[in-house]
Amino acid sequence: MTLELNRFQAVEVHRQQATADSSACVPLAQLVPNGGTYGYDLMAHVGCETFLQGRQLQSIAHEFPQIPFSSLYDAQRKFLFYFGHLHRQSASVLSEWFLRHGGSTWLIDATLETGTPMYFGIYEAQDNLLLDAHCRKESA
Repeated sequence: MTLELNRFQAVEVHRQQATADSSACVPLAQLVPNGGTYGYDLMAHVGCETFLQGRQLQSIAHEFPQIPFSSLYDAQRKFLFYFGHLHRQSASVLSEWFLRHGGSTWLIDATLETGTPMYFGIYEAQDNLLLDAHCRKESA
């Protein structure tokens, strides 16, 4: 399931020789993670709506009644995983950028409610950059 294509069933076919229409095909890996069920665009939508817009996951669930709430929860966590991975890959570029631009103001926030995952974020206020975000389940 993706936002753009809605629900679809994919079958990957690997041919030895390219056909005339093979350039029109979008590889499935660009839409949905390997072995996944939900597309990157859905993960990004859920993550941006909850972490950047401050919406509750229950509110987003009303937009997608065909998706189980637990799957939306998983999409939210995968958003943080991919977001963190992207930032770690970009750490050297970000470091150089901060050195060129001088000082900065970082806002650090963490939330923890009993029985819910903890969210920890680092936000650079002057240039509107989310530098890092982590989520982990509360220890019992």
